[in-house]
Amino acid sequence: MLAEDKKIKEEIQEKEKIEVSQEELKKENNYKKTQQTKNLISLVILLAGLLVGSLFVDVAQIIQGGGYSQKNLHKSDIFESDGKTWVAYSEPAVGIKVIDDDKCAKCDPSEILVWLRRVLPTISAEKINYKSKEGKKLIQQFGIKTLPAFIFNQKVNKTDLYTQAKVLFKDKNNQYIFDIQKLGVPIGKYLQVPKIKDKDAIFGKAEAKVKVIIFGDFQSPYSKLSYDSLRKVMKTYQDKVFFDYKELPSSVRPQSLNAALAAECALEQNKFWLYADNLYTKQSQWDN
Repeated sequence: MLAEDKKIKEEIQEKEKIEVSQEELKKENNYKKTQQTKNLISLVILLAGLLVGSLFVDVAQIIQGGGYSQKNLHKSDIFESDGKTWVAYSEPAVGIKVIDDDKCAKCDPSEILVWLRRVLPTISAEKINYKSKEGKKLIQQFGIKTLPAFIFNQKVNKTDLYTQAKVLFKDKNNQYIFDIQKLGVPIGKYLQVPKIKDKDAIFGKAEAKVKVIIFGDFQSPYSKLSYDSLRKVMKTYQDKVFFDYKELPSSVRPQSLNAALAAECALEQNKFWLYADNLYTKQSQWDN
C-alpha cells in the first residue's frame, strides 16, 4: 500500500508541474499577442499619418471617400471639389504686393488686378496700405511716386508675361515693380507733387496761389491741341496763376527729343515761349 500511495503522489506532482508549465506558456503567448497588437496599432497609425500627409484633403474627406492624392493631381488638369473648380497652369504661383490707399477711390487696384489675372492667372495679391510700415519701406526702396503700385516677387521672371513685356518691369533686390503708366493706366494718387524749379519755363506770378505744371511733347499732336488752349488761358490768368512747362519727349517720335533740346537752348536765351509757340504752330512742317 505504501508503494502504491507513493506512485499516486508522484503522478499528482507531475501533473501539477505540467499544469504550471502550460499556464506559464499561456501567459507568455498572451504577452506576445499583446505586443504584436501594440506593434500593429503603431504601424497602422504610422501608415495612416503617411497616407493623410500625402493626400490633398483632410481626414473628413477621406472618410467620406472624396479627395485627391498627389499622384492623381499630377494626372489631372482640372477637377472640382467643394463647389470650386481647380485648374492646373504651367506658370508658377506669383506673389504681388499692391500698394494703395483705401481712402482714395481712384487708387482702387481691382480693375488692374482683373486684367493681370487674365494674362497671369496664378498671381496672388496682397494689399498694403501706403502709410503702413511695410508700405513706407517699399515706397522708399523703389522710389514709388504714384498709387496704386504693383511689386511682383522674383517668380514673375519665369512667366510669359515677363518674357513678352520685360520693358514694363524694373528689377530691384529680386523684386519687380510693374510700370502700369506705360500701359496708359490713369494715376490714382501722386505721393509727390512735381517741383517747380527756377530754371524751368515759367509764366505768371510766382506768388500766385494756383500753380499749374504742364508736361508736353512738342511733336505730339495731342500736346499741340492742349497747348493752343493753354496759351489762351495763360494770357487771361497770368496775374492769378503760375504756370510751369516741362518737356516730356517721347522715344516713339524721332524728333521729340531734338525739339525738347532746342527748346532748352531757347530757354537759356529767355525765348522759350516764343520758340514753343513756333514749334507747335509749325509742327506739321518739321516733325517729318
